Amino acid sequence: MKDYKKYIFDVDYTILIPDWSLEDDYFKEHILENEQEEFFKNKQSILNKYEQEFPRYNTKTLSDYFKSYGFTVSEDMINGWMIYNGETIKDEVVDGVVDLFKYLKENNKEIVILTSWFSGTQIPRLKRAGLFNYIDKLLEEKSPKNVVTILLDGMGTSILDKHLLNDSFFMKHKIKDITSVFPATTVAATTSMRTGLNPCETGMLGWTMYFDDINETIVTFAETKKGDETWTVLDDAIEYENKYLKHKEVTDRINEETNYKGYKVTPFDEDAYQGIDEMFEKIEKLCNQDTKKYIYAYNDEPDHTMHDLGTDNVKIKDLIIERENKIYELSKKLNDTIIFVVADHGHLNEEDIFLKDYPDILKCLKRVPSIEPRSTAFFIKDGKKEEFENLFNKYFSEYFNLYTKEEVIDSKLFGDGEENPKFRSELGDYLAISHTKKAFISDGDYPLYSNHAGYTDDEIYIPLIVIDTNEVNE
Repeated sequence: MKDYKKYIFDVDYTILIPDWSLEDDYFKEHILENEQEEFFKNKQSILNKYEQEFPRYNTKTLSDYFKSYGFTVSEDMINGWMIYNGETIKDEVVDGVVDLFKYLKENNKEIVILTSWFSGTQIPRLKRAGLFNYIDKLLEEKSPKNVVTILLDGMGTSILDKHLLNDSFFMKHKIKDITSVFPATTVAATTSMRTGLNPCETGMLGWTMYFDDINETIVTFAETKKGDETWTVLDDAIEYENKYLKHKEVTDRINEETNYKGYKVTPFDEDAYQGIDEMFEKIEKLCNQDTKKYIYAYNDEPDHTMHDLGTDNVKIKDLIIERENKIYELSKKLNDTIIFVVADHGHLNEEDIFLKDYPDILKCLKRVPSIEPRSTAFFIKDGKKEEFENLFNKYFSEYFNLYTKEEVIDSKLFGDGEENPKFRSELGDYLAISHTKKAFISDGDYPLYSNHAGYTDDEIYIPLIVIDTNEVNE
């Protein structure tokens, strides 16, 4: 069995075999007598058609659907039906399910039940069957018209904890904390968010990377040479990225492979927005279009300001609350929409180590270090590896863990999947990962008040905030 952390099960005919034979007794007591004959003839076909048109059962839509066929079925009647079913359905537990659930819990796995049916029926059934205590979460299946992901750069868990109260809108809708990809930095994480691929697959590892075909260390998003203060874009860098580092995105696949629509709302893609207000205006306008859709939206705060001011400045709190309020106002304007609010990484205030102060280290280097100041790739001259390791451990072992390229690859630190053809050439010979506040500053790097990409909880943990606009507007 593959070692997944979460296992998701349907209910009927997966873990429970139901006997629905007593269900009609309820309707005999509640359906109008003059409607009963036709109701019992057509009930199942109506439910089958409802399931084809509505991916999730809802009392109002189901009541309206029965009424469209001429049957008087109120929402109260449906609620009573669900309670009755929960009390009367006789279930047989599928062979092996109890043993499987016990095994999963003994091995610290999460068991999730996904159902499109009403929880008022399902929970009592699971309790009577003796399965409910094994279950970590029961999710009623949702298929909203709009799914919106809003990524707020740098708004990690530690930043929310520092600046928001527990009863704030974001905190009340936070489902859990999750980990970002490694390294927890914008280049790697936003590319993974946009493509659904791990960094080892995309080859997008950090702010700067070594491009072996052109023998240059490049500022990845800017396509300029690291240390070039004129920020001159290199055609060779563009060609390299287009050849090796561009991947089909989730929105592209939705548009090409489904009947739905995928959109990006960012300050740098096609039809880029200007300012935070326009970002939310664009999201709202797209959500009001008729077709089902997925929207990926990105904003560069609070990351941009934290780099300059650090994580504790009151300006950071203001930026987060401003975005929280705008998302709350957006959710009040929208129906049938799920909004996911996430981050790409967290932040912590850093302390810089300037490599120019260590000439004996520099003499071992083949080229300028790359990836990130807190997860740094070192390329070592021939015959200098042992000397480099000894010097590094002498000066920096208190602050950084040093790994060989082979150790990094074997650990799958950058994720699993089919390796990008340039992944290994980008790693250098050694990777130094900060587990403290320390960061390396080499030629072409800029000292920042706060940063990320190391391996501390402040950097890797990000919130998963889920907002169902229908619930907000109840």
